[in-house]
Amino acid sequence: MSKEKIETVNQKYYNQLYEDKNPLLHLVHSIVSFDQQAKSKPNWHLLRSFVSKDLPSFKMLDYGSGWGTFLLKLPRPTVAYCFDLSHHAMSAVQKAHALLGRRVELAEIDQENNITPKEFDLIVCSHVLEHVPDDLKLLQKFSQALKPKGLVLINVPINETWYDPKHIRAYTKPDLHEKLCQAGFKPVAENQVDKWTGFLLERELDPYGIPIVSRILLRIVRLILALTPLQLTQKFEDLFLAHRPFQQLLIIGQKIS
Repeated sequence: MSKEKIETVNQKYYNQLYEDKNPLLHLVHSIVSFDQQAKSKPNWHLLRSFVSKDLPSFKMLDYGSGWGTFLLKLPRPTVAYCFDLSHHAMSAVQKAHALLGRRVELAEIDQENNITPKEFDLIVCSHVLEHVPDDLKLLQKFSQALKPKGLVLINVPINETWYDPKHIRAYTKPDLHEKLCQAGFKPVAENQVDKWTGFLLERELDPYGIPIVSRILLRIVRLILALTPLQLTQKFEDLFLAHRPFQQLLIIGQKIS
C-alpha cells in the first residue's frame, strides 16, 4: 500500500474513531483504556524528572493527542496544547478536560506541518511517527516549534506482534536515534517498555478465535492493568513475561540550538 493511501486510511479511521463521542464517556475511556494508559504512563514516567511542577509558564504540545490521556497526567499549571489528525478528537479532548476544570488549547498545523503557536518547552509525539509519510520532516518542524534546549518525547512501537495496515514503517533504536540527530536533537533519555501489549494481542488475535469467556477475561485483565500503577505492572512483567520482547521505544531528545 502506498504512503498516500495509508495516509487516507489513517484519516478515515481516526475520524470515525472519535466522531460524536460524549465528553464524559470520552474521559472515562481515556482513564480505563489499557491501550491509552500503556502509552501515557511510561511517557510521563520518563518525562517527569525533566518537568518542573513549579514552572507555571511551562508550555507543551501533545501532537497526536488522541483520547488526551497523557494530558491528564500533567501538572495543572502546564499550558497545554493538543493536535490530532482528527478534528473530532481535538474537540472531544477539550470538552472532556473541561469537565475536570482543565483547559486545553488547540494547535494549528498547516499542510507543510508548520506548527502554530511556537516556543514550546516540550512536544510529545506518541505512536504517531509510524503513521507519518515523512517522519524526518515532522521532527524538523518540531525543532522549529521548540524553544532553545526544548524537549521532544518520541514513543514508537517496536517488535510488533501483528501487521497494522495504518503503519508506514517500523523502527529500531538506531533508526530513531539517527532521525532525531538529523532533525537537530540530542537524545538525553530513553527506555523500552511494555510486554503486556504483545501478550494480550497474540491471544485476542488468535486466527482460530477464542471462547467468549476467554475474551471477557482478557478485557478484565486490560482494565486491571490500565488502573494499576506502572511500577506494579512492570513487576508482574518481570515475574510472568520476562522472556517476551518490549513493545514500545521511548526517547527524549533535546533541541541542540
